[in-house]
This record gives sequence, C-alpha cells and structure tokens, in this order.
Amino acid sequence: MDKNRAAGRIPSLAESGAELNIQSIHLHPFVQPLPKTLRNARKRPHKKEMLNVSVELSSGIRGYGECWTAGIGIEALDKILRSKLSTDLESLSPAEAREHLRKGLSEAIDNNDNVLAAAVSGLDCACWDAEAKAAGIPLCELLGAKRRDVYCYASGGLYDDEQGIEELKNEVRGYVRQGFDAVKIKVAGLPMDDDMARVQAVREAIGPDVKLMVDANTVYSVENARSFAHAINDRDIYWFEEPCPETALAELCSDCDLPICGYERLVGKNSISDLVEPGHLDFIQFDLSMCGGITEAIEILNVTGDLPVTLHGASSVFLFMTNLQFASAFDQIESIEFHKVHQWPVQGIVGPDIVRRPGLVSPSGKAGIGVSLPSN
Repeated sequence: MDKNRAAGRIPSLAESGAELNIQSIHLHPFVQPLPKTLRNARKRPHKKEMLNVSVELSSGIRGYGECWTAGIGIEALDKILRSKLSTDLESLSPAEAREHLRKGLSEAIDNNDNVLAAAVSGLDCACWDAEAKAAGIPLCELLGAKRRDVYCYASGGLYDDEQGIEELKNEVRGYVRQGFDAVKIKVAGLPMDDDMARVQAVREAIGPDVKLMVDANTVYSVENARSFAHAINDRDIYWFEEPCPETALAELCSDCDLPICGYERLVGKNSISDLVEPGHLDFIQFDLSMCGGITEAIEILNVTGDLPVTLHGASSVFLFMTNLQFASAFDQIESIEFHKVHQWPVQGIVGPDIVRRPGLVSPSGKAGIGVSLPSN
C-alpha cells in the first residue's frame, strides 16, 4: 500500500445513500484502582479513570471511542459532552458528525482547550467505528486497507515503592516470555545514577536482541536529559520518549545521543508539524483519544514525512483496538503501545494470547474495531 495514501479522500457510507443517522450518545465511565506504590516520574495515580463514548445509530448499532482523561477527569468530559456536543450530533450521519466535530477541534486548538479536544477525539473515533459496523467491515477496511498484523511493544517498568531492581528484571523478562521483543520503562523519577542502574538491569534482563525504550514523561530539564542520554548511550536505546518539554526540544536536539520520540498529548496536525519540520523528532507519537480522533490522525500522517509513527495507548481496550485497526491501515505506523499496567481489560475481552512473536498482534476481522459493551 502507498504510504502516502492518507492524503487521499476516504469514501463515506453516507455517500451511498445508506440510512446511518445518530440516534443518541452514551457515556461509559470506568475507574480502575491502582496500587498506591506505583508512580512514574511525574505523578502517583491512585486510580485510572477512563471514559468511553458510544454513538448509537437508528439501527441500534453502536460505535465506540475513547476520550483522554489524564489531567482532565471524567467529570469535566461528561459536562462538555452532554452540554456542548451530544445534541449537536443527533440526526446526523457518522460522516456528517465527523465534519461537525472538525469545527469543535478547531475551537479546541484555538482556545488550547484539552477537554474539548479529548471529547471531540472520542466521538470522532466512535463515528468511524459505527460506520464500519454498519457496513459490516473492519475499521481498517473502511479506511481503505486490507488488515495486516501490527507490531506492539510492552509498556511497563513503572516505579514501585515495594519493588527493587530484581523485581523490575523479572517484570520485563515476563514481557519477553509473553512474545514481545520491545520493552519500555520509566525514567527521570530517581536520582540519575539510580535510573542508569535500572536501565542497565533491564538491558541485562532482556538481552541484546530486544528493543529497549525509556520514557521521561517530560520531567527532565534539557541539561539533565542530555546528561542522561549521554550516560545510557551504550545501552542500545531504541528511543528516548518525551525527554523534556517539547518547547525545549530545539535546544536538546543540538546535542542528544539518542533518538527522540514524542509527544502523546499534542492536539492537531500543526502541533506535530511544528516539531517535524525543524527535525526535532526521530519518532512521531500521538494518541487517538486526544489528537482529534481518526479524522485528524489521517491529516497528521500527511505531515510526518518519512518519520516512523507510534500510537500512544495507556487506557482501555477500546483505545487499544482502535489503535490496532488504525495502525493496520497505514504503513507509516511502525508500532502501537501495549500497556501492561494501565490498560483495561485487554485480556478479558480479546483473549490472553493475542501477541505472537515478535510482538505482532492481528487486528480483529469483526466489524468496526471488533468490540462492544453489552447493551443496557
């Protein structure tokens, strides 16, 4: 498939005259308690809040999407979805709704409104899922592609107050046994020497043939990010994720030994382009639950050039399955994140043995993203 196919116009079922009107919008909040001992370099979350939205068509078919909740919370999203967006989409086809949501995304970008951006993103993905389900085809086929296996990396390696280096080594060895050949861990949450020891221990545990990524959650200053990159340069690091705030990348890029990956919270194609054009990134990362949804993600792929793309995902199975279908449709997407701590509940819905060596996952052949919640 032509990797630049994203620039083409994607047909809509609405153009065929099919009756695909949105009848109602439903919100599906989930809260997953987390161990109080876990943290990354930025925060210590005691719970994982997730909000899925579904659009119900007049036929009864529901399409599902997920809204970014980190730093936002379910309550703020609930309010904006009910008061600003839901009623506007009723009676529209999924394709018409997506066009309406593009206006909401523009407003979110103009006002730096991440709550609105997250709400738009979830609804946009839900509209795509509904349209694919109505057509009886997987989402990737609605996007114009045949299904292909998707490469996933295991994301974990959080800090745990009750665990040390040996437990961390056992954790990452477990991911390799599960079929992954790439592992990501957190850094920047301990003194640099201690984090260097963590990186060394993980590299020893997984061996030389497994990819190793490190994620600083934008906590490092430029000086510390540069020092840490120099210190672990001989550990064969595949990428250094969010080493510092994106506003400081220009300074860091002038002298950084490691490939830089980011930035998961960015909204809209222009925010990505602003980092791509000056050459500040080696890997492009974005999140379908925040960037503007699938419609805007297609636009983002048009500005990434030849850079490899990876999809962020640290939430529910609905985002994971959406990522799988979207990545399957576009050759530019090199990988997606398979979170081993925050992601709920992949194994419970799609089966415990979905990863095939080396880290490949087959998207569902079912309609849409391949999963739904039981009807109320």
